[in-house]
Amino acid sequence: MKKLGRSMLVALGLIVASPPDARAEEIFLGASVQGVDTPFSLDAGEDGAAIQFGFRGNPEKGLAKIGKPSLYLLGSANVDGYTSFLAAGLSWKIGDGPIYFRPGIGLAWHDRNYLRFKPMPGGRQRTDLGSSILFEPELIVGTKLKGNLTAEFAWTHTSNARLLSSQNPGVDHMGIRMVMKI
Repeated sequence: MKKLGRSMLVALGLIVASPPDARAEEIFLGASVQGVDTPFSLDAGEDGAAIQFGFRGNPEKGLAKIGKPSLYLLGSANVDGYTSFLAAGLSWKIGDGPIYFRPGIGLAWHDRNYLRFKPMPGGRQRTDLGSSILFEPELIVGTKLKGNLTAEFAWTHTSNARLLSSQNPGVDHMGIRMVMKI
């Protein structure tokens, strides 16, 4: 958790020192369930709840050829002692009405050991995530509330896609976020 805290401070410093387009346009805080069983993951021995927090920048005009995505920084701190992570990437807001979608893709760094085993009937099963750097796709559905506040339902997946290791259980997170435009 100390490493994650230091990483968040470094990331916050980078955001403050970043070009105007990349500065935070939105901040968010939320809660998620970690280790949700979906077709995209296997049991990685993850569990518990996490607090998620982050920043999103303005749409990047310099990336108009790929739809002007926004840069984001996401921190997810597991409150039950399981994996926490810090991610950065690009997300695209689709829709200006009361409901919008926001797909995104980033890279995440997590704080778990490379080699981790879970007791299973008949032996032990390796449950590590295979690499300290993971892909972090996400899909968000949001709705405007009042003024500068929105609520979002977020699915986030962390995985190495078997590019960085032959093991790839992946971890899915589902939760809600409150977003404030600043």
